[in-house]
Amino acid sequence: MPRLIALRILQAIPVMLVVAILTFMLMHLLPGDPATIIAGDAATPEAVDQIRRDLGLDRPMITQLWLWLTNFIQGDFGRSIMLNQPVAEAVLERLPVTFSLAFVAFCITIPIGIVLGVIAAVWRDTWIDSGVMVLALVGVSVPNFWIAILSVILFSVTLGWLPSAGYVPLSQDAGRWFLSLVQPATVLALFQIGYLARMTRSAMLEVLDQDYIRTARAKGVSPGTTILKHAFRNTLMQVVTVSGYILSLLIGGSVVIEQIFAMPGIGRLLVQAIMARDYPVVQGTMLLLGFAFVFINIVIDLIYAWVDPRVRYD
Repeated sequence: MPRLIALRILQAIPVMLVVAILTFMLMHLLPGDPATIIAGDAATPEAVDQIRRDLGLDRPMITQLWLWLTNFIQGDFGRSIMLNQPVAEAVLERLPVTFSLAFVAFCITIPIGIVLGVIAAVWRDTWIDSGVMVLALVGVSVPNFWIAILSVILFSVTLGWLPSAGYVPLSQDAGRWFLSLVQPATVLALFQIGYLARMTRSAMLEVLDQDYIRTARAKGVSPGTTILKHAFRNTLMQVVTVSGYILSLLIGGSVVIEQIFAMPGIGRLLVQAIMARDYPVVQGTMLLLGFAFVFINIVIDLIYAWVDPRVRYD
């Protein structure tokens, strides 16, 4: 197992390097000049040039990339242009919001998606199966920003049950923390619930058609034991794989939800940084998200060995 962890970390290094270079290049290809945005419309050309020199934007792109990578290796992510604070500090301040949102959405997605998928597989080709698949299709197809707007109108404006925006830290009030997250997390989870239900149903149908399932039924094993102990346990590999992918999507998909619900998370910070052409913040945030995806993949690989004893990496 330690060998696997070391191998995955070594494999992640070139991936993160490619992410850093692509992010740097794409940001510099976008129209707009950070120096002009900072100086304002009434600034003189001399003032804009001075700001550009102070930020190092007058240097060749390859030089800027090399300096940024060198500082990054030393643990320096740079300083935010729009916030006038270190990028690492700005990201760490907003990290709990995004991770809390993704965690609550993940806790909603996994049980509901798995249960719906199992129910659809057990009652295949019935109205129950059709109903679950229709719900899954709706969840996958309908844009989450549209559902978010309707949810705010219904549950916040009309009924007044849930707050329409904002975030309350867990350390301040656990109850209000959950209330501030339940609506955006549910909206964020809808797409993933439909996706997980479809994947679980497909995996369960494949297992239910195996000979050992028919043998268990012929021997008089109860339907519940057959489904839970024999069928579902053999679909866990696919479910674990999909769950890791879903968690990555939930972290990345929080950008739109944080904007709609005015949550001060990483996603909203990323959007604001792109609009302001804040290169250090965009690059630091993208690298952080890349690290999160790599870490999730490593954890999924480790879970494989626990779920299926036949899997060995050493």
